[in-house]
Amino acid sequence: PVVYAMQAAEKTYMDFRVSFTSPGGHSSRPSADNAVYALGRAMGRLAEFPFPARSSELTQAYFRATGGMLGGETGAAMLRYADHPDDRAAYDLLASKPEYVGQLGTTCVATMVDAGHAPNALPQAAIANVNCRVFPGESAESVREALTRVVDDPKATVELVNKPAPSDPSPL
Repeated sequence: PVVYAMQAAEKTYMDFRVSFTSPGGHSSRPSADNAVYALGRAMGRLAEFPFPARSSELTQAYFRATGGMLGGETGAAMLRYADHPDDRAAYDLLASKPEYVGQLGTTCVATMVDAGHAPNALPQAAIANVNCRVFPGESAESVREALTRVVDDPKATVELVNKPAPSDPSPL
């Protein structure tokens, strides 16, 4: 089949800073309060967290048309997802494929970390940049709140780094 690709209402680009601080000290006297360990646990939870499935007229139309042409297990999952975005099996299969995961809803991924100040000192700070591509219609604050719940640590600070320019979903 011939395909004419077009782009509509892009996801909004957002960066969040997830930060932990601790008193620091010398590595010969380790303590349980270690900013690097706390950040590692938080990023592990983020790696396992799927944002809720989202769809729009555009994503439904895309998955219906593409699923019908593609066929096979992936095509069938596209067709099911187009009609039932809450179909977990269809979501999981599509989310496992880099070429489709971005169309299923908001995604956030750790992209950079900065921690410690000396090889023999306990870190006083550990910071991760979390880059998010936010589904049209979702707010920066709702994403920050979701990240705060996922990080699940009262010692963490989760803050928006850039000023996003969101777009509403494009009509089909």
